[in-house]
Order: sequence, then C-alpha cells, then structure tokens
Amino acid sequence: MYLEEDSSKFTHKGYTYSVNDIIVATKDTEVEVLPLTCFYWMIPLVKVNEGRLGRADISVPIIYTIDEDFGFVVLDGAHRLIKIHLSGQTTIKCKKVSLDFLQQI
Repeated sequence: MYLEEDSSKFTHKGYTYSVNDIIVATKDTEVEVLPLTCFYWMIPLVKVNEGRLGRADISVPIIYTIDEDFGFVVLDGAHRLIKIHLSGQTTIKCKKVSLDFLQQI
C-alpha cells in the first residue's frame, strides 16, 4: 500500500491530520474519476518540490473532501494533481472523504 513519510500531516480548519492515517482509513474507499477542473483553484497554491513531483505516482488516487467554503480540497496528492495537470490529462482518480469522517480518524 502506498504511504507517505511518517511526518506527513496537514491542517484543515484548525485540525491537524496524519496523511498516513487517512490513507489507511480510506484503503477500501471507492475510486472515482473527476474532471481536473474541480481542483484548478488549488493548483497555484501548491508549493511544488521538484523531487516529489518527479516521484509522484499518478496511478495512486488523490484523497479529497468537499469544504463548504472552498469546494474541492485535496488532502493527499497535491504533487500528483500537479503532475496530472502538467501532463495535459483532463481527469483525475480520487477518493472522497467527508469532514465528519476526518474528525473520526
């Protein structure tokens, strides 16, 4: 199973989450394919690390949630998002989690 570094975390609305906890918790979540345009607003906000971008495995679905203030928000997979965008693809494999689900992890 794909995992990030143990120290990988993100903060959303005052809560800090372990990326690996989310990856493990969503291992059986159905994969969907969405238009890349759902995530366009995030692309300029990603701080791209060229090494991570080069290693990004676009066969691994990103994990996202829908936030009432922002819309589609990538929780795991920002470098995969950028790599797919740069490749010219128009869709992206995803797993959706709710904000309630996140707070239970």
